[in-house]
Amino acid sequence: MNSQTKRLFSSNSVLITFHFIASLLLLLVLLNENADILSKAVCSVSAIVVLILTVRYVIVIEVFPSHLRINRIGKKQYVSFRDIECIEQCIGWLWRIRFRNSKPSLYFYNFMNRKMIEFLGTKTTIHYLPSYQNMQKK
Repeated sequence: MNSQTKRLFSSNSVLITFHFIASLLLLLVLLNENADILSKAVCSVSAIVVLILTVRYVIVIEVFPSHLRINRIGKKQYVSFRDIECIEQCIGWLWRIRFRNSKPSLYFYNFMNRKMIEFLGTKTTIHYLPSYQNMQKK
């Protein structure tokens, strides 16, 4: 069975949405003939800043039975569950993936659904925010 058919879950970064909105805003402002130059400049600068800040975090993380596949722009990274020390929930969609024998890496990641959390919990240690643990107890 190939890895595509074995794939269990996939999730897009929330920042892909922000990235798309900023790109669309920039395009609309530049094509608007009625907007004055100051408005175009302010919106253009704002949209470009958002694009620059988010482009390195626009990723897709796919969860397979034996590994994670992290699709970045122009680069794919395959991470075996054995190489992951733990996954920590930081704030909202920000998750820190700690690798064994290397520096921790930050990934912006969409809210994980319960099935994905349960599956990842069988493969590696997951540390949640206290607020998430309180929600689970209710």
